[in-house]
Amino acid sequence: MVTGASRGIGKACALELAKAGAKVALAARQVEKLEETAAEIRIHAYRDAVLVKVEALGPGVCHNGYESCFYRRLEGGRWVESEARTYDPAAVYGSKE
Repeated sequence: MVTGASRGIGKACALELAKAGAKVALAARQVEKLEETAAEIRIHAYRDAVLVKVEALGPGVCHNGYESCFYRRLEGGRWVESEARTYDPAAVYGSKE
C-alpha cells in the first residue's frame, strides 16, 4: 500500500513499484487523483491497482507537523474504529536531529 499516491513522491513510488511488478494499493484523500495515478500505472506498467480513499474521521488535520492522529487500526485483516489519539511526530517517526 502506498499512501499519498495521488501526487509527488507517493505517486512516483507507486508507479515504480508497479513497473517492478508489485501489486499496488493506492491510498489518498482525492479519489480523482488516485484514478489518474492508476491510469498512469495501467499505461506505463501494464498493471492494475486497488484504490483506497482515506478520510479523517475526526476534526482537524491528521498530520500537521506537530501532531499525528490515528483513528483506525488494522486488526485481523479488518479496519477497526478506535479513539482518536494524538502523538508527537518525533515520537512516532523519530527526530530530525
